[in-house]
Amino acid sequence: MAKSSSAVLSRVIPISALLLVVLFKFQNCAPAPDMVQDFDGTGEVRIIDRWAEQKVSFLTPNLIVASDAPKVDVQGLCVGSLKGQLINYQVIELNESAEIIGGGQVECVMGGFELPLAQIHFSSCSSRLQVRATRDGDTSGFAETVLVPDCAGS
Repeated sequence: MAKSSSAVLSRVIPISALLLVVLFKFQNCAPAPDMVQDFDGTGEVRIIDRWAEQKVSFLTPNLIVASDAPKVDVQGLCVGSLKGQLINYQVIELNESAEIIGGGQVECVMGGFELPLAQIHFSSCSSRLQVRATRDGDTSGFAETVLVPDCAGS
């Protein structure tokens, strides 16, 4: 028995020594690099901040709407908005005077929002309605989409 255990031991020791040498190769003894942190003092933890230039956007730049549709749901994204963030919107008839014909507020839910637009009426096949949306309190800009009547389907 003594011979077999010494034979096993004579094989295990070189293999262990080889594994130890291999593991030393992957050891990192270098000091940790200096890290620069952007700290604003609010205490909020964020993975990526200000990663999208436009915080509110619509899914499409144009939306073709049936001319007799009683209700239109316009959907968009509110990237980076806080939970419960309100989205302000306006519906503007694009003519010489650019008249505001509607508006309101909806809540950003899980990165998206939906504008339930009721009573959308187009004065002609060439008329266009612009929908503008922005985060509540944001004065830096707005997202827009244009509603176009589907006169070919009428």
